Amino acid sequence: EMETPKTNKRAREACWLARDEYYACLDRDQPTDCSVYLKKYEEDCLPSWRKHFEAIHKREEEYKRVLEKLREQKSKEKA
Repeated sequence: EMETPKTNKRAREACWLARDEYYACLDRDQPTDCSVYLKKYEEDCLPSWRKHFEAIHKREEEYKRVLEKLREQKSKEKA
């Protein structure tokens, strides 16, 4: 099976790095302009990969929110 330029090892690693930098920017506590990271992410990752990564990121964010709510409830019960 032949690899396409966007799926060879170097391209995958570039995509993962761009993804990690973009999501690190989005996850900062203070509002930040992430457009530079978004542009690199869009250039380096196939649309199907971005869709997959975005679904994972959404699930992780939802998990964090639920976990935080549970922690808040638990601390209220202890008080």
